[in-house]
Amino acid sequence: TCALPILGVGHPGQSDEVITFVLHRPGSDEQALIDESIDAAMQEMPRIVAGDMAGAMNTLHRRSAPKAAED
Repeated sequence: TCALPILGVGHPGQSDEVITFVLHRPGSDEQALIDESIDAAMQEMPRIVAGDMAGAMNTLHRRSAPKAAED
């Protein structure tokens, strides 16, 4: 089996708002956080291609989560 990386998108706080939240376009602050996470994942691509998905995931999970802008 192959483990696929998952990009978290957060949670709106109310379960009945999840679908709208996940499907809406991110705001500029959210997009910056997404871009930062993608960049970090791209840095791990050599390890992923070499078959070290667990090592890459460990590195990504250990890094500090980007701070979202205050509303």
